[in-house]
Amino acid sequence: MLDSELSHEDLEPTSVSGARVRPTRGRDRAGAAPLRPARLAPGRGGARPRPPALPPPRPLPPLQQIVTLKFIGFPLRQIKKLLAGADLATALRLQRKTLEEKRRQLDQAIAAIARAERVLATRRGPDWGAFAKIIEAIQMQTNTDWTKQYYSDEAQRLLAERGKLWSPELQKRVEEEWATLFKAIEAAAAEGVDPASARAQALAERHAKLIEAFTGGHAAIEEGLGKLWADQANWTPERKKQVFEPFAERGIAATRDPAPKLLSDRADAFLQRALAVRVGKQ
Repeated sequence: MLDSELSHEDLEPTSVSGARVRPTRGRDRAGAAPLRPARLAPGRGGARPRPPALPPPRPLPPLQQIVTLKFIGFPLRQIKKLLAGADLATALRLQRKTLEEKRRQLDQAIAAIARAERVLATRRGPDWGAFAKIIEAIQMQTNTDWTKQYYSDEAQRLLAERGKLWSPELQKRVEEEWATLFKAIEAAAAEGVDPASARAQALAERHAKLIEAFTGGHAAIEEGLGKLWADQANWTPERKKQVFEPFAERGIAATRDPAPKLLSDRADAFLQRALAVRVGKQ
């Protein structure tokens, strides 16, 4: 029904039962709320009155900002950067992805428990071998899920495909190959080996091949890997332990520093020069 077609009866209120309620005489006088909506006649009085503007939102006090960001899951070091003007939108997007991954991990853990219950239901006693495989699969997924925030959708798809090649035996072998390489680089740097020498170039070649074994030669994965290591300062202690502990157990001294790393500063500088020579020869 159009506005101009409304009758006096259409504007009168009704009771819950549907019976029409007649307004009290004099209800429209000053001091009482009108029972009929006021309308501006077309062409008289100009435009409709605008509602009062809402006041601008009050900024949160700094302490409340810290509490809010901490609740979302940001570490204090990153909160300091955000309060100083860092890109909050990007940080929130990455944190959302991290929380989504945690939720997915919980779903996986629940599913694993359900599988374990089914195993127990079909056997007289617990099959610890089956339990070990379930736990192994969960740990592998949990140990790598947090790194996905650094990879694009394309890179994550490629990593998921390459993840099908993973096994505990492969993980152990790769960690040992990296540890052996790190020790050889440390030794070459300590001896003052020329980065352009055959020995140094052989080390650079081994390094490049191990990187390629992880990335499969895909530029999207390489880009994400670079972002991951560039953000090391924001890793949680648990994540640092996860990355560096396998190498600490294999005798890599730099992993035991207050700021753990895989190579000492001297060895890392030597490796970067050797890699630059390698790239220059290609």
